[in-house]
Amino acid sequence: MSRSKSTPKNPTTMNLEPRAISALAQIRNSAWMASPSHVREYASRLAAMPESMVDFEDFYNPRQPMTMDNEGIAVIHVAGMLLDEAPPIYEKLGMATTYPTLIAELEQAIEVGAKGICLVINSGGGHVAGNIEAAKAVKSVGVPTVAFCKGMACSAAYAIASQADAILATPSATVGNIGTILSWPDDDEFWRMMGIEWKAMTNEGADLKSTFHTEPDAAQLAFLQEELDQMGADFQQLVADSRPDIDPETNRAGWYYGDKAEALGIIDAQGTMQDAIDALRSQIAAI
Repeated sequence: MSRSKSTPKNPTTMNLEPRAISALAQIRNSAWMASPSHVREYASRLAAMPESMVDFEDFYNPRQPMTMDNEGIAVIHVAGMLLDEAPPIYEKLGMATTYPTLIAELEQAIEVGAKGICLVINSGGGHVAGNIEAAKAVKSVGVPTVAFCKGMACSAAYAIASQADAILATPSATVGNIGTILSWPDDDEFWRMMGIEWKAMTNEGADLKSTFHTEPDAAQLAFLQEELDQMGADFQQLVADSRPDIDPETNRAGWYYGDKAEALGIIDAQGTMQDAIDALRSQIAAI
């Protein structure tokens, strides 16, 4: 899971010509660290296009809403970046799933009488904020659940998957990455070359307040490490509580697929979406 850090804003000159493809490419090519300025540029260009030229599905794969079949099996998609909040266009472009959306669709499934829920997961992970709440919502939903992992179910996405009653994955799906990460560029040398040195002052005793306003010092790095260690331990415990037989090797935060993922206890079986639905039917029938 990623702990987010604010970054400097980069103003974008808006070109309102009636073509949105280049702006859309910028969004899709940097989906993990999506720039709000790119999204705004795309929206502005799109607004200038004649309605007849706009066919969204030619450009992106929109996130699919919750569906339920006549057997009472609900399907909920967990795709793209996992965020506590984001502009609605992020989900419309298929770039993200917000935790509130996931929780709301779990609640909706129960309200319309779902007998079981299949979580279809294809996500590299996301932010810590909101993840525990979403994971607990899956755990406490009150009906049988299966997570079906295709493509990728890593980090924050695996935290969600681990709370299902069973996890199936395609043989090539990458699964796991049970850990937390915080990264940033050390740009002090760049600014020195530009003749600029960053300074920060805080009130007396608030020595952690300036973290990331300047390059972190030893005390701030120790603080950040302690925070990440606690978040990582919480993540590991969340998984272990639901999957007590998982191999401790997975705490190294590696990602695995196929037979190794199954041997480590990260998944229960390999298969297809239909296999996942069949497993959910079996759970429902056993109640």
